[in-house]
Amino acid sequence: MEPAERDALVRAIVRPDKNLLVLYVLQSLLLGPAFLIPLIPLYFRYHTLRYGFGDDGISVSWGILFRREVHLTYRRVQDIHVTRNIVERWLGIGTVSVQTASGSGDAEAQIAGVREFDAIRDFLYARMRGLEDHTADHEHATSDTQDEAVQLLEEIRDTLRLLAAQAATQRPDAEEAAAGDSGGDGSILNSVTGDDGPTDARIAADETEIEAARADAAAPEPETDTERTDA
Repeated sequence: MEPAERDALVRAIVRPDKNLLVLYVLQSLLLGPAFLIPLIPLYFRYHTLRYGFGDDGISVSWGILFRREVHLTYRRVQDIHVTRNIVERWLGIGTVSVQTASGSGDAEAQIAGVREFDAIRDFLYARMRGLEDHTADHEHATSDTQDEAVQLLEEIRDTLRLLAAQAATQRPDAEEAAAGDSGGDGSILNSVTGDDGPTDARIAADETEIEAARADAAAPEPETDTERTDA
């Protein structure tokens, strides 16, 4: 059976096979005259039992006064079992038990009284494998992205270290060049002035000349003979 045909067949199952009611009657008859005691609730269970196979999970519901519903996502399904006793084989039906990772040994959901038990088992296994493959691909993609990010950060770190090393190597050369420039400026100045710099004796001589010039400027001019005769 093709996967598409199998999926369509399983999704169309909403009720158990009528032979499930025959199984309930036979099980109740084992109690003899008290067979009606278990048969009544089993009868209503059969008529209210509903199955659902959706895109995200399976659902099982039953009951009239006390209705119970069980919904399991395919992601939670951990194991699947198909059981068939002698009577079920004779009737051509089976029960598919679905277990999860809850830790309890009992099945979380039972799809009882169905003829397509093999198709249901394969359908559920296919959903489990599909989710596992998708999860594995997602984890692999996430791991690749993280590796690329780590590699990029390592490249940035190595580049910063290289730039820091180059800057540390060039700093002494720059300081020596700056010192050489300062020395050169001083040499040029000295060559222009003609000496190595002002000395104390020269400074004192300059100050003496300045004072003499000031005194000459402040002294009064002598009177001439012409001015004296007029007086």
